[in-house]
Amino acid sequence: MPKKIILLALLFIFYTITHAQNAGWMMGTWKSTSGTTTPSRSVINTIQIDNVSGESFTGTQTSETNNGSHTKITISIAGFLRGKELYLQNGEVVHKEPENVQRYDCSACAQVNKLIIRRDSLILINSISGCDNRCDGETLYYRLLSEYDDDTQRYLVDWFGRPADIIGFRPFHPQEDKMVVTNNDSDSTAEVIQKGEEQRYQDSLDNIARIKQQQIDHAAMLTQQKKRQKEITDSLNLVQQTEKRRLKDSLNNVARLEKIRLKTEDSLHDVQAKKRQQNIVDSLNLAKQKEQQRIKDSLDNIARIRQQQIDDSTRLAQQKKREQEIADSLNLVKQKEQQRIKDSLDNVARLEQIRKQTEDSLRNVQIKIREQEVADSLNLVDQRKQQHITDSLAAVRKQQYNDSLQKAALAKTTPLSPAGSNKSAESKALTSRANVLLETYHINSPNILIELFDNGEIDGDRVSVYHNNVLIVSNQTLGIKPITMNIHADTTNREHEFVLVAENLGAIPPNSALMRITAGKQIYKLSVNTDMKTNARIVFYYDGN
Repeated sequence: MPKKIILLALLFIFYTITHAQNAGWMMGTWKSTSGTTTPSRSVINTIQIDNVSGESFTGTQTSETNNGSHTKITISIAGFLRGKELYLQNGEVVHKEPENVQRYDCSACAQVNKLIIRRDSLILINSISGCDNRCDGETLYYRLLSEYDDDTQRYLVDWFGRPADIIGFRPFHPQEDKMVVTNNDSDSTAEVIQKGEEQRYQDSLDNIARIKQQQIDHAAMLTQQKKRQKEITDSLNLVQQTEKRRLKDSLNNVARLEKIRLKTEDSLHDVQAKKRQQNIVDSLNLAKQKEQQRIKDSLDNIARIRQQQIDDSTRLAQQKKREQEIADSLNLVKQKEQQRIKDSLDNVARLEQIRKQTEDSLRNVQIKIREQEVADSLNLVDQRKQQHITDSLAAVRKQQYNDSLQKAALAKTTPLSPAGSNKSAESKALTSRANVLLETYHINSPNILIELFDNGEIDGDRVSVYHNNVLIVSNQTLGIKPITMNIHADTTNREHEFVLVAENLGAIPPNSALMRITAGKQIYKLSVNTDMKTNARIVFYYDGN
């Protein structure tokens, strides 16, 4: 009798100090059967528990459709155990296929979760009711007991099973598939495997049907079970009170026996007391070792969590330091880029100043070269003019001498004609008026086209044009239609001089003309104003080969 009392006391102490649970058996994959809100085999729900810490755990929940439009949505979940109660909370979406698939959020709905044992499976029943017709319903997830070792199966059956499950418990073990293939077998290995998979699928369907039937049985027995649980709870409370009282009596008896042992060491009662005391000491030592092991496991778990927190803090500090280094690097790069832009702008300004100075220098050089060329041209023109004047005077004297001879010969036979008087008047206008040089052009094309228009209003201006002292336009009126002249230049005749002579002043003095010169791609326009005292002189130099 005392041994039974001591064992009951030890069991009470053991269950008292080991009330905390470890949800490590939740780790792994929980497959689902078809629920009441989902057509059979159209949606596959899976819970994957990846991390367990004491009574808390985290993982993911995946819903995948097998109909025509294949969709897959994975959300994060978290939960914890309180005795036999299981709490689950949905989190954020971590994966969607396709990306645009829409999911109705049921995270605000109240969930009721329950764990039960049905034959060879541990069943998780997830129920939602009174929320929304798209969320209401019941989903079953299961794990085969054969996935756990014998001790874990014993623990799960004792904790979540019915009395019948506890009494008739036998550990479940995975069945090894046996496959025999003979030489005369016409099926290939792949076909045999496929048949095995089909058989497994059929077994799963049978298992699901059995589970559904068990749910129906469970619903029918729920009221009786609650009543039975109340009776069991009352009995356990009564047993607990009785065991406490027995424990107290046993401890008092142990103290009394200890006194008796001290008084009568040689008696048989002392021997039994020593043996009983040794048993108590051994039992207490065993309980103490288990408690120390539990405390050690708890301390190890706390140390691991603390180390994880320290690692996370270190990683966060390193990340912040790295972010600060990146920010400093970006600021340094920005400063260098701003300095480079400033240096580039200063360099551009300096180059622009150098360019302006260079342009000014080139402009000055070009002006000087142009002035030198103009001076050289003027000198050359003066030299050629002097030469032309000399040649012209000689030619004029010769022509005058010939004309005088001809006039003397003609005077004997015919009177002086009016044409002779016109030629004399033209030569007089060329020699008696001042010939003003307006422009000197250097051309590269041997063909020169000169066009004369009336500049401004057409007022009846009339002009004559001399080319190298030869009359080529005689007393013609300027208008909209141009007076055209075509001259050809070559290496033997590079200089061409044109003199524009006014024959009248028109209705609006002076005589105004517009001269357009075209020499290949070179085009010039020149406004020419003349009167009865001055002529306009234009010189062309052919620079081609």
